[in-house]
Amino acid sequence: MTLTEIAQFAGEKIGKTDSDTLTFLQKAAALNYRRVWNFAPWRETVTNSTYGIDVGKVVISGAGSLNTNSTYSRTSGGTGNNFNSNIYSSYIAWQVNDENDGPWELITSSVVNYYSNDLINWYTSAGSNPAPTGNISFLRTITLGTNVEAPLSVAWGDDELTPMDLATIISQDADLLDASRTGTPQAYYFKGRNSSGVAEIDVYPALQSSSTTTLKVVEKLQALTRSSYVVDFPPSSSALNDELRLPHVSHVVLALTHADALERERQYGKSQIVVQSANSDLAAMANYELSQVGGMKQITPASLGELGLEEII
Repeated sequence: MTLTEIAQFAGEKIGKTDSDTLTFLQKAAALNYRRVWNFAPWRETVTNSTYGIDVGKVVISGAGSLNTNSTYSRTSGGTGNNFNSNIYSSYIAWQVNDENDGPWELITSSVVNYYSNDLINWYTSAGSNPAPTGNISFLRTITLGTNVEAPLSVAWGDDELTPMDLATIISQDADLLDASRTGTPQAYYFKGRNSSGVAEIDVYPALQSSSTTTLKVVEKLQALTRSSYVVDFPPSSSALNDELRLPHVSHVVLALTHADALERERQYGKSQIVVQSANSDLAAMANYELSQVGGMKQITPASLGELGLEEII
């Protein structure tokens, strides 16, 4: 069934199929489908992807006034040997001279390769671009796929990463937040969505050196139709008229939409009965999906019967 067909049928059940009622029921069907989608990790809602991780880099954000030979000092990043880089402005990019590591290298987008040293003096010379202010952040973010709702499990190679929030990172190992802490990723933090609406995660610590190892992520997808249209609110015409990715839950979505139609008609008692029945069906379907079809089977004895203590031991 499609969301439009569900809305049409729910309207017929209450005897109203005018355009205003159908528009309302289409929105209700979209919300109810999203609710059912997020109720359990149905097999159609879970996928896995791999992502490459870039080596940790320092990003210069913002810019100050151009003053020839002014000094800009980085005050964060732990301790280490003195490190001097001559940075001067050019027409297209900053150029960095790593005195300890080699010749000039051209760095675009104001991104400078990170070296685990504490003090960096930025020297500027005459040019068209302003000098960096020293506002520095550390790149450790991985952007997930556009249809990803949230990560369910993350692994670096064959090793699973521990999910953490920032408060837990602070309580267990605050040094993981330091820009100078690099190495093999051990934990990840789900940041939510960026300004473009795409899910992101941060890995801790940041990757120290280039590697062919990939980040493996098991992901919960956003609510989708069969042709991968996102069911948002209000739903798009493409999502309304496409078959649902979860065909086996159409009757539950229909029941919940019927309940919304009854509530709109102020038939609250009938609406509550329909919702209770739909919730019972949904719980039974989720239990069947997780314990019998998609999960590991486990036998749990109901009782020990007539066995005595000596026989149990």
